[in-house]
Amino acid sequence: MRSYLFLALTILAFSLPVFSQEDIKKERVLVVLDNLAIRDTHSLFFQDLENEGYNVDFKVLNYDNFKIQEFGEYHYDQLILFCTSVTEPRLFKTDKILEFFDSGRNVLIAADVDTSKVFRQLINQFGIETDQFGSRLYDDIKKVGDDNTLFATENLVQQDAFSPQIPEGILYRGIGLTLSPYENFQTYGILRASEYTYSKLYSYDYSTGEEEIINTGNKIILAAGVQGRNNARAVITGSLDLFSNELYAKSNGRNRRYARNLVSWNFAESGVLKVDRIYHHFANDASYQPSEYKLYDDIVYEIDITTWDPSQKKWVPYVANDIQLEFVMLDPYIRMPLTNVPGSSTYKAEFKIPDKHGVFQFKVTYRKPGFSFIQAATKIPVRPFKHNEYERFLFEAYPYYLTVFATLVGFFVFVAYFLFDASKEKSVKKEQ
Repeated sequence: MRSYLFLALTILAFSLPVFSQEDIKKERVLVVLDNLAIRDTHSLFFQDLENEGYNVDFKVLNYDNFKIQEFGEYHYDQLILFCTSVTEPRLFKTDKILEFFDSGRNVLIAADVDTSKVFRQLINQFGIETDQFGSRLYDDIKKVGDDNTLFATENLVQQDAFSPQIPEGILYRGIGLTLSPYENFQTYGILRASEYTYSKLYSYDYSTGEEEIINTGNKIILAAGVQGRNNARAVITGSLDLFSNELYAKSNGRNRRYARNLVSWNFAESGVLKVDRIYHHFANDASYQPSEYKLYDDIVYEIDITTWDPSQKKWVPYVANDIQLEFVMLDPYIRMPLTNVPGSSTYKAEFKIPDKHGVFQFKVTYRKPGFSFIQAATKIPVRPFKHNEYERFLFEAYPYYLTVFATLVGFFVFVAYFLFDASKEKSVKKEQ
């Protein structure tokens, strides 16, 4: 009976479809709102998410009792925070949001003019600082109509992984952001203000009319991207209106296209890189991959890198000229560029093993803003020559070889001369 049950389970296992992890879309999205009115004012944004196949779950922070994680399992894959006015830390636990991000999941955060202290502290945990409470962005040149708090900016990052370039600019209304302490390969500005924009802080006592200019020009960040070392992504913007129906209409759809592209990067649909294959071999024999090399071997290293194309819904070759290979043992002994093989996803590098034996690593570290990070390391031992592998005669030792043979020849000449000269003396004595 057990044998029949085992046979049935085996047939069932082989008959079930096999899904790889990359085929499963992370579609569970939690949207946390201040109130349900935001669901109506930003309905087009949420509609686009649902059209892309995401399952959107809405929660109101002050009324709904919900959990992101339960019994070690996360209920959601993506998190959108449109709850800027939260003031109760017990309702909004920053450490839980950071744990969600540290687990490899993605977060979209939209701040606003009324952003609370609790919300600003969360943003600061991602390396982004918001302008002081009570401040607002103004632009007297790029303003829309008579409202200088609503303006356009064309200062988009020159990186298609984030968003293709959109003519005539993106409409923005909200507060400014700055990077703390500086821009690096993990934290960068995606959308910046124009040179005419300024951030102004009014005094709490409006009767005094006091004001202060906090920041100006393209140093002001309007939308920032953060990518963790685990390739989790976060987008922080100082404008909740950036995703609103109002600005979608006033921008003639430009904000809508920009938001869709921004979310595509945020939710890891664009700018995703994958290592498909790593292969190394002797330069004169590519038929097999050896388990070790010896000093001065000529070798070839190959790595296949692909990127996900959302439009074609498939992996395509990633082509770039800024990928490097390191041959490392504590320190890199060799650092050289990897060259793309035209028409393929393969990158190659050919070099000679250095005069150093030990355990080395082929290491490819690629950290380009806008793309998921690649960290590929392959260990390989490098041995010295065996006693029967050394060359019989070294070119550098030819002078020494010459002196040895010259000494031998001189010795034979001397011996021959001595012998012949000695026999001649004996014959002379006999004659006398």
